[in-house]
Amino acid sequence: MNEIISTKKNPAAQFFSFSVPAILGMLLTSGIVIVDGLFIGRIIGETGLAGVNLTLPVLYLFMGIVIMTGVGGSVKAGHALGAGDRAQAGKYFTLTLAMTAAVVFLLTALCLIFLKPLISLLRAGETLRGPVKDYL
Repeated sequence: MNEIISTKKNPAAQFFSFSVPAILGMLLTSGIVIVDGLFIGRIIGETGLAGVNLTLPVLYLFMGIVIMTGVGGSVKAGHALGAGDRAQAGKYFTLTLAMTAAVVFLLTALCLIFLKPLISLLRAGETLRGPVKDYL
C-alpha cells in the first residue's frame, strides 16, 4: 500500500514508469517492418518491398488482437494477484494464452482459406500478387 501512495505523490514518475516501457515496446514492434524492409528490399527488390508493405494491415490486425487480449488478461491476473489469489491469477494467465493462440490460429486459418480474396482486398495488382501471397 505504501508503494501506491508514494507513486501518487510523484505523478511524473508514475507517468514515465508506464509510458517508457510502452514506447520501447512499440519501437521494438516497429522494428519488424524495418528489418523486413532492409532484407527484402536489398535481396528481392522494390517489388518484394511493396508486397511486404501491402501486408502490413494483416500483420497489425494480428498484433492488435494479441496486444488486446494480452493486456486484458494481464489486468485480470493483476487483480487476482492483488487480491492474493495466485491460483486464479494463474488461471487467467493460462486462459489468456489459450485464447490468444486459438484466435490467432482461427485468423490464420481464415487468411489461408480466403487468401485470394484477401490479396484482392489488399489491392495487390498482378505484379504484387506473388510477393503478397508469399509474405502472407
